Amino acid sequence: MTPLGFRALFTRQRLAEIVAPTYASMRFVDVNEAYGRMEEALQNSELCDRIAKATWLAYRGAHEELSDDKVLERARKRVFRKKRFVAPKRSGEEGAWAAVLVRIDIGAGLAGGEGFELLATEEGRALEERGLAKLGEHIAKQIG
Repeated sequence: MTPLGFRALFTRQRLAEIVAPTYASMRFVDVNEAYGRMEEALQNSELCDRIAKATWLAYRGAHEELSDDKVLERARKRVFRKKRFVAPKRSGEEGAWAAVLVRIDIGAGLAGGEGFELLATEEGRALEERGLAKLGEHIAKQIG
């Protein structure tokens, strides 16, 4: 379960700012265009919650020696500091990344029927979950 205090750190605008460079890099679009698409997609609070949960799990895992309260305090100090967020380096997880990007595209109103069909399958849902985990890991690293 994602603590409410942690979820509250990730406003739609902040998540869009954090994820836009990743989306831009993987979709080969301008970062400003990516930000707009992210803002549109993140109007879906379920997507925000899922990204925040994946980030919490990764961030919590990276700081196992600390209590939940200390991890939350650390995150509060770091989420809003001035930082230029960057896209992750390419990995062997292209299918997982593609699935989470399709979910974002669906939220932004850009995905066609094939996107819906992909995520409707068991394999597609598994890829999406893995993609969310990868995105959460990346955000957790960016926060520090």
